Amino acid sequence: MDEDRRFLIGQAELEQDLRRHERGGPLLTAAQLTATDQWTGGREGDLTQEQRRFVALSREALRSMRRRTHAAWISGAVVIVLIVALGTFGLVQGQVSAERAKENTSRVLASSIEDMVDEDPGRAALAAIAAYRVAPTQEAVSALLQRYEALKETAWMLSGFQGQIMNTAVSADGSLLFGVSAGGRGTLFHHQAGGKVLRRHLGLPGNLTFPLVSRDGRRIAYMVDGAGALQWHDVRLTGRDIVLGSAQRLPGAGLAKFTLGGRDGSHSIVSFSPSGRRVATVDSDGRVKVWDLATRRLQETRLPALRQLWFGPDEHTLVGALLRDGDPLVVLDLRSGAVRRLEGRGRLSAGDQDFAVSADGSVVAVCRKPYDADKAVYRVVRVADRRELIRYVSTASYSVCHQPAVSATGDRVAVNEGSGAWVILSAGTPPRRFTGPNISSLGKVGPLLGPPDAPVVVERTQAAVTGRRLHEDAGLGAYNPPVLLKGGRAIVVRAGAAKSGTADRLVVQEVEGEGRTLGTAPIPPVPAAKDHMLAVNRSQTLVADVSGSADITVYALPGLRVVSAFTARRDEKPVTFFFTSDDELVTVSGSLVEHWNARDGRRLSESFDLRDTFKDLGGFFVQSSYEPGHVQVTDVAAHTLRTVRLATGTEDPDRRIRLGEDLVTATVEPSGRYAMVLTSGGVIELWSVADRRRARKIFGGLGPLEAGTSQLGVLRPDGDGDPGFFLAFGRSVRFLRVNGSGEVDVTSYSFAGKQAFRASADEGRALLRDRGEYIDVIRLDPESWSSHLCGVLGRDLDDEERRGLPRDLPDAVCPDA
Repeated sequence: MDEDRRFLIGQAELEQDLRRHERGGPLLTAAQLTATDQWTGGREGDLTQEQRRFVALSREALRSMRRRTHAAWISGAVVIVLIVALGTFGLVQGQVSAERAKENTSRVLASSIEDMVDEDPGRAALAAIAAYRVAPTQEAVSALLQRYEALKETAWMLSGFQGQIMNTAVSADGSLLFGVSAGGRGTLFHHQAGGKVLRRHLGLPGNLTFPLVSRDGRRIAYMVDGAGALQWHDVRLTGRDIVLGSAQRLPGAGLAKFTLGGRDGSHSIVSFSPSGRRVATVDSDGRVKVWDLATRRLQETRLPALRQLWFGPDEHTLVGALLRDGDPLVVLDLRSGAVRRLEGRGRLSAGDQDFAVSADGSVVAVCRKPYDADKAVYRVVRVADRRELIRYVSTASYSVCHQPAVSATGDRVAVNEGSGAWVILSAGTPPRRFTGPNISSLGKVGPLLGPPDAPVVVERTQAAVTGRRLHEDAGLGAYNPPVLLKGGRAIVVRAGAAKSGTADRLVVQEVEGEGRTLGTAPIPPVPAAKDHMLAVNRSQTLVADVSGSADITVYALPGLRVVSAFTARRDEKPVTFFFTSDDELVTVSGSLVEHWNARDGRRLSESFDLRDTFKDLGGFFVQSSYEPGHVQVTDVAAHTLRTVRLATGTEDPDRRIRLGEDLVTATVEPSGRYAMVLTSGGVIELWSVADRRRARKIFGGLGPLEAGTSQLGVLRPDGDGDPGFFLAFGRSVRFLRVNGSGEVDVTSYSFAGKQAFRASADEGRALLRDRGEYIDVIRLDPESWSSHLCGVLGRDLDDEERRGLPRDLPDAVCPDA
C-alpha cells in the first residue's frame, strides 16, 4: 500500500511538471530524475506515454548539459560565470525542492486522514487542517472539505478516548465529561464556556468501568474490573488544567454481576446523589445498594427489585424501573421505603420503551410503544408529585421509541422522530419542530443542552461525543428550485405549508445567521414544480416570476414589493424568461421573443418570431447572450449557436458558432473566446470559439450530469485576463480556467459522497445542497472550514497525537485553541 501511495503521489507530481513544461516551464532536474527513479521502482511501464517521453527528454537534456559543462571548464572566465549561474540555479532549485517537500508532506498526510476517521474523527479533522497549512494541495483541500462537511452542523466534539467508547457520564451543565474506553482507559474532558476544550488521559491502573460525574462536576467515580470496590476523586478545574485529587476507595461497592446494557450505559445502574456524597447501585438480581462516601457505610434499605435507577431531586429519593411488570417507573423514598408508581397500574404491555431523567432529577421522560400499538407515546412526569406535564404521540410515519434528550431542569425534552426530524416539548406550549442529526433508535443520546433558541443534542458514537445543533423548522416547504442571494446568505423561493405540495407565496429567507424572513409576497396557489425557475437580475435587486401561463410579476429584492406586472403572449408551452441586464427582461413564448423593461413593464422593442428569423429552425433553446442587447439561440439540429439582436430580431452572422453534432446547449464567456458545451449525453466540454468557423474542443469528458442536481456558470477573468467556468455535479466542484496558452487549468473540490446541487452563487463558491429533509449552503472557503473545525474541537494536536504524523507540521494547527 505504501509503495502504491508513493507511486501515485510521484506520478501526480510528474504530471504537474509535464504540464508546466508544455506551457514553457523547465524539464526535470537531476535531483528530480533521481527521485523519479526511486518512486517508480521499476514501474516505468505504468506511466503514460507522454510521461515516459518527458522523462526521457529530461535525461537527454541533462546529459547534454553535463557535456557542455565539462567543455566549459577550459576557459577560466567561463568557469567564473558558470559558478555564479550554478549558484543561482542551486538557490532556485533549493526553493523548489523545499516547496516540493511541503507538497509531498501535505499529500501524504491528506491520504492518511480517511484511516483516522473511524478511530478518532477529531484527530482526523486536525490532521486535515495541518495538511492544508503545510501546503494547500488539492488532496489536502478535499480532505479538509470532507472533514468540514462531516462536522458542519456540529457545535462541539470530544474525541480521543484511547479506543472505542464504552460509556460516558457528564455533569449537569455538560461542561465535564468522563469517558471510559472498551479497553478500560479513562479520559476527562472540560468543555469551557468560551469553547476551549481540555483533555486529560487519566492513566489509572486497572480496567475502568461505570463512570460517574457529580452534578456539579467536582467529583468523579468509577469501578475497576475485579477490584470489588468503587473509587472516586475530587476534581478541580482551572483555565489550563484538570486537577485530579487522590483516589478514594470504597470496598465492597463494586458490581460483580450487572444487567445486560449496564456496562455501556444503555441501562442506568449506578448513580450519584445530588450532592455527590452518596452512590446508588443495582445488580443483575435487582438488589439496590446505597453507599455513603464519607462514612463508607452501606445504608440499609428495603426496596423492590429494580432494573434501572437514578437519584431524584434530593438525597433521599430514587427513581427506578421495576424488574417486573413491563419495567414501570417508580419513585422510592430511601427513608421510609415507600414506593409510588409514576405510570399506570398493574402490568404494562410489552413493547418498545426508553427512559431519561433530567440532570437535577426532577423530571422523567418515558417513551412506550406496545407491540400492538401504531404510535410511540412520550410522557414527561414530574417526580415530586408524579404529575404528567406533557403527553406527546409521535407523528412519525414509522414510529419507534428513541431515547429522549432532557434539559438539565427538565423544562424541555427533545424527541427524535427519525430521518433528521426532531420535536422539542415544553409544558404549556405547542411542540416545536426542528431538523437535526439522523440518529437511529439504537443510537446513544445524551442531555439537551443550549438555550431554547439554539438547542444542542448530545450524541455518543464509538469514537466521539458530539454536540449536534437543531434548527427550527419554519413549517414551510420549498416548491421550486431556490435562487441564492447575497453571496449565498439568503434564498428566494416559491413556498407553501410543509408537505402541502402547493406554493402560495414567494419568500426571501436567510439561510445563515438567525434565519430571518426578509420578504414575502402572496402568489396564486400553484403545485410544486421542480423545473420552474425564478429569474433574478445580476445586481440581485429584482426577481421575476410567472403565474398562469404568461403573467409576469417583477418584485424588488429583498422585501418583495411589486415593481411591475405584464403579460407575455400565451402559448401551449409555459413561457420562459430571463434578465439580459439589470433592468431588461426577455420572455419566450413558443418561438416568440419579447423584450421588456422590467421596472415599468414597457416593451423595449417589437416582438419577433424565431421561426421567421430562421426558416429551417428545428429544436432550439434561447438564453442570455454575452453580447449586450442580444440573445443566444442554440439551433440543435444545425449544431450551431446563433446571436440575435433584440432591437431588430435579426441574426448577427459574424457571431455564429458551429459546434459538435451532439450539441444540446452552450454558454459563452464574456470575451466570446470560449464556450462551455452540454452534449446530448449530458457531458460537459470546453471549446475554443474565437475562430467562429473553426471552433475546436479543448477539454471534455466531465459528466454525465443529472438534471436538477448540477450547477454550472462563468467565472470572471482573473488577474491575467484568463476566462473560466465552474461545474458542480456528483461529488465534486471543478473550476476550469483557460490560461494564456489555451490550456485548461483545473481546481477541484471533492466531497465524500454524491451531492444534489440546487443553486449556486459567488461564481460557484457558494452552493445550495438538497440534504433530503432540509437544504443547506456550503461555501468553498478552506480558511473558514479550518476556523469552524478549530471552533468545534476547541483544542490543538497534542504531542501524543503528533506521533505517527509527519514531523514538519505547523507548531499550532489551531492557534486560538
